[in-house]
Amino acid sequence: MIQSRLLYAFSLIFSLLLALGYGDGSLGFTLCYSLLLLFLLALATILLVPASIAVDQSLEQNVIFKGETVTYTLHIKNRGWFFYPRVMCQLKNGELAAYGESQLFFPLLPRGKLQREYHLTFPYRGVYDLGVEKLVVVDFLGLFRKTIRPRAALSVKVYPKSDENFLLMLQGGPQKTAMFTDPFQEDYSSVADVRKYVTSDSLRKVHWKLSAKRGELMVKNFNAYEPDRLILLLDTRALPLSPMDAAALEDAMVGYLAAAADYCVRGSLSADLIYGRKDGNQFTLNPGDDAAQVFELLAAIPFGEKESVVPVVSEISGPYNLIVFLALLDQEVHDALKELISFDHNLTLYVFSSPALPLTEEKEYLLESLKAYGAKVHPVVLEPEEEMPPASL
Repeated sequence: MIQSRLLYAFSLIFSLLLALGYGDGSLGFTLCYSLLLLFLLALATILLVPASIAVDQSLEQNVIFKGETVTYTLHIKNRGWFFYPRVMCQLKNGELAAYGESQLFFPLLPRGKLQREYHLTFPYRGVYDLGVEKLVVVDFLGLFRKTIRPRAALSVKVYPKSDENFLLMLQGGPQKTAMFTDPFQEDYSSVADVRKYVTSDSLRKVHWKLSAKRGELMVKNFNAYEPDRLILLLDTRALPLSPMDAAALEDAMVGYLAAAADYCVRGSLSADLIYGRKDGNQFTLNPGDDAAQVFELLAAIPFGEKESVVPVVSEISGPYNLIVFLALLDQEVHDALKELISFDHNLTLYVFSSPALPLTEEKEYLLESLKAYGAKVHPVVLEPEEEMPPASL
């Protein structure tokens, strides 16, 4: 753009000097007036861009589940009679929405148009703003440019999806695992019998007096019970990762949370869903609730908090089943969760890690400490994802 302006200014000055340096200067004046006319014409074409160029875009649907495909259609039309040799179209969410090309460069002929159709599949849950972020139009001389930002906003809400890994957690029979069994805990005030200690037992179950008499570790077996309340706690702290890596971990945490919420809504278990700040975000899940409302909430849960779950954990009272989903575990969080266990809360902890945020030795030590104290710990490691194929046009 700057080079074009310099070249044009040099040509105008040269033609003016040519006109003044000769007798009648007909050639120089002709060139000078022609350049001035071109300048005014180029300026006029740019000033008329908002009235000449129209952007029309549409979405096939604005609510989908993760993994489903939505069709986005883009029309850019030149309704005027001027030629625009270079138009740049910048599309929103170029990283997370795989258009195949987040920038388009094309000419617009008089009364011409551009049409594109994108079949978009979103790898992560969330609310995405789609469509044209800006349209930059350059005149035929390359002297001026005009930026258009469409007012019509398009967005698609992508619900989390309970895939086979999550559904396996909810199945009964021999496939019972953490999510299904954890809501049914042991009543530590009611001892059923006593047996010898095995390595998988928590130190919390050790019968110290009897162990001292017998000279070997003995543990208590407690009667099982189903508590009245379940708390699902999501840590929404900002992750120190790139947008793509952070989105992958956040999506995994919300996916597991979606499995638990889905289980509560379909089953016979009430739960309190807590996320974000202690004074803000809480949602009660009851059997028979509208699943669409629950998934709409899960799709829009924002991350980026500065505080950890410690302020929220410190205000939880009463013997409840607490299931925590987090990716950032430090000594402060460890101590707060450990204190909860001492107050007869049954703690299940899902700790998420990925190649971008690995499970360090310090985290493993803290997890072992919580496990030894009676928490049920479930590390969830995300595998490296294959590169996403470009969207088909």
